[in-house]
Amino acid sequence: MHELVSSEDARQVVVQAMEKYKAGDAGAPFERSVLQAVLHITEIDQAELQQLKAEMTTGGVSWRDFNNALKQEALRQSSLMPAV
Repeated sequence: MHELVSSEDARQVVVQAMEKYKAGDAGAPFERSVLQAVLHITEIDQAELQQLKAEMTTGGVSWRDFNNALKQEALRQSSLMPAV
């Protein structure tokens, strides 16, 4: 995952994806960079995660589908991490 400095940086990635989603790009919230940004937020700021969840579901994104994609990305990332 590319390094995100803060939850605000990660939030910006999600906000841009939601703008694309509202403009008709149904896949925008499911892009790898967006999934990575949300996973980053999950690790550092649960309040921010709940805010994004509310915004995404209000915006029309299925949280069930998005959460499934998050789980797949988390598994992909964990398989890429070197064993300690």
